Amino acid sequence: MLHVNVIPWTQSEQRCLVTARPTIKTEGLPHDVTLDHRPLNGKRNIVKIRHLANLRSFTANWPDSNQQEMALPKLACVVSGRADYLLGDYCLHAPEGTFILIPPHAPHHCKGPFLDEENLKDGECTLLFAYAYSHGIFCWFSRSANGNHVNDRASNYLIPNVAAVQIFNLVMDEAVAGGEQSEAVCKSLLFAFFTMLARDIAAERCMSVIPQEHAQAFTNGDFAHQVQNYIKANLHKRLKVEDAAGHMYMSGSHFSRMIRRETGVSFVELLTRCRMERAQELLKETDWTVNFIAGYIGLKSTAYFHDLFQHRVGCAPIEYRRKFRK
Repeated sequence: MLHVNVIPWTQSEQRCLVTARPTIKTEGLPHDVTLDHRPLNGKRNIVKIRHLANLRSFTANWPDSNQQEMALPKLACVVSGRADYLLGDYCLHAPEGTFILIPPHAPHHCKGPFLDEENLKDGECTLLFAYAYSHGIFCWFSRSANGNHVNDRASNYLIPNVAAVQIFNLVMDEAVAGGEQSEAVCKSLLFAFFTMLARDIAAERCMSVIPQEHAQAFTNGDFAHQVQNYIKANLHKRLKVEDAAGHMYMSGSHFSRMIRRETGVSFVELLTRCRMERAQELLKETDWTVNFIAGYIGLKSTAYFHDLFQHRVGCAPIEYRRKFRK
């Protein structure tokens, strides 16, 4: 979907980009993108929710108007069909290829289906959504057809890519500021953003998002496997529990309980085991010095590495290398 449709759309002059703001200009919109004026109705309710990694997002809901505010920037792309999407005092009627940028705290459509009253009987559409957290991008598909709606959580991705987050935020800043050539700049940035996501997904540098309140969704060792992959990819750093917990979008205490339950050991023990396994591999496969290997696997001193290796493996690092090569 990204390679065939979304990425090429970012380079097409015929595709539309709409920014949610109190007053949306109709000038410059393609003829197949229209707006209806629909004032927000009902009471604005402030809601405080706890989401991933204990991130507190302050939101406001308009239950009578089916709209919400989020503290996070959000992107919606109509990837098929024609969507009817609420943006504050407007309803946007948009065909496939339309990008909708929603800055923080901008009122927007809450629950699907994303179909207007006239299209509920025989209309359909699919939207690709993306949130920008501080350390990654969360994206998923939402499908609406004939009055039914599905958030396809089975096809979601959480991509821990700080560069993609920075680009996403640049898109929002440029869209909000507006000005000459703003849409062209936003589309260029979106091209880089979606290309990054496609590359990371193809390389499997992503995971299924597991909100803290649904952490039991990990099955068949998924959680332990993802943590081990993270450790192995970051052994050169002096990792802490907080680092791994943040990567998994959990609080430190909840992460520690999960790792103990899924592996039977603490995070520190799991980290130490991975370090010793990597150290043995490097001693066998390279001519790196013991001092360099100690630093490479994130240990603060050669003496500490020597003592730890001796205790865990039963011999000194140099002796282990000598035995293997014999």
